[in-house]
Amino acid sequence: MPRLLLFVLVLASLTDSLSAQVRTINLSEMASSAGIAFVGTVAARHSGLDETGDIVTWTTFRVERPIGYLPVSMVTVKQLGGTANGISNYLSHMRYFQPGERVLAMFYPTSELGFTSPIGLDQAVWNVTDDGRVAGIRDEALAGVESQLARHGLAMSASHDLPLNPFVSLIEELLQGRTTR
Repeated sequence: MPRLLLFVLVLASLTDSLSAQVRTINLSEMASSAGIAFVGTVAARHSGLDETGDIVTWTTFRVERPIGYLPVSMVTVKQLGGTANGISNYLSHMRYFQPGERVLAMFYPTSELGFTSPIGLDQAVWNVTDDGRVAGIRDEALAGVESQLARHGLAMSASHDLPLNPFVSLIEELLQGRTTR
């Protein structure tokens, strides 16, 4: 009996660790899943309970550069997780934002309950530096788009940073090439 109990406990812990893994996606997949994409700065962030009683975080971005079709200058996104009534509940791997952060971000389309999240939880969010570079681009994100990179004059650097304008142009090309949902 103790061996069976040990086996069940090991199996349960393995299942939990496997379910917590996030599948790596590339830029083409990100673009095909995007509801909104933009370069912007976090203007405000607050957490609380939404109309259904869920703990959520609302983040408002000042849009500096829309990517694709986004005819607004401010965007507010609602994400599951945050702090309310002294209770903190944040999702692992989820990218939450801080006021003043300047980012290039792609979000899933908003759900019927008003929720969205960055594509791949944190994979489609990159910090934008003061000198106009997109920082921390993972090699996996660029897999499969090598010909488009070259067409936009981009080459992966050792620092994993790319110039903002050509990178945005690449994303716009990928957004235009996606199939209609």
